[in-house]
Amino acid sequence: MTNEQIDLLVQHQSDPVFKISFRKRNTVKGLFIMASDYAELKSKNFWRVVVDSKLQEYKKTLNADLTCIFYGNSFTRLNNIK
Repeated sequence: MTNEQIDLLVQHQSDPVFKISFRKRNTVKGLFIMASDYAELKSKNFWRVVVDSKLQEYKKTLNADLTCIFYGNSFTRLNNIK
């Protein structure tokens, strides 16, 4: 997916938790984070995501070390989880 496609989906969600499908790895559920480096990462099609297993801890601590960075070109689909 392109950075424009991903940004369009992420920007229009109040709580951007998605099921992320990849080309060559298993599906991941995660929250897209708009940290201070969001614009820089977006320009290179990289995305900071907190995976589902660390989401509760992130919501309590807001610790950026709990995030992973994924390359958007490896995404095949994003499904919003409500």
